[in-house]
Amino acid sequence: MKDVKKLLKYIGISIGTLLIFVALVGIGSIFEDNWRARAMEKWIVTIDHPGESHHLKSMSLVANFGQSNHCDFAGGEIRASSLSRKEINRFYEPLMIATYKIPNKSFEVYFPDADESYSAVSVFLDELRRLDKDATSTETTYLVLAIDAMHPAGIDIRCH
Repeated sequence: MKDVKKLLKYIGISIGTLLIFVALVGIGSIFEDNWRARAMEKWIVTIDHPGESHHLKSMSLVANFGQSNHCDFAGGEIRASSLSRKEINRFYEPLMIATYKIPNKSFEVYFPDADESYSAVSVFLDELRRLDKDATSTETTYLVLAIDAMHPAGIDIRCH
């Protein structure tokens, strides 16, 4: 009887250790995905922006922007500027063109009236619209967004 209790104890410890290991691997994957999304956000903050613009809010997101199991990381910054939309687009155009040449990476500029058909950025656009209501009528609010897509989903539920 003593040997059975000892065996059950070792089985319990083994199962408990295995469950803790699985939980730590899962949490590690989530932390890594959050770090990658924050890296995109930090990159957006560090790039050159028009001198006539100012920062309103930074955001990051981990999600599956497509239809298969993969992880996408997005970082964005909402800004306000006295420049026109055309001038803002012209300023960021070299970055937008550069990312066309890099698979699964994109850099885009959105304005509050952007079409929401691309549901992946709807969280960013909702916040842009909210902040646009608070901006002065002489300012143009816009979102600069970088997306790093198509990474393995792992066990992060946000990517499935």
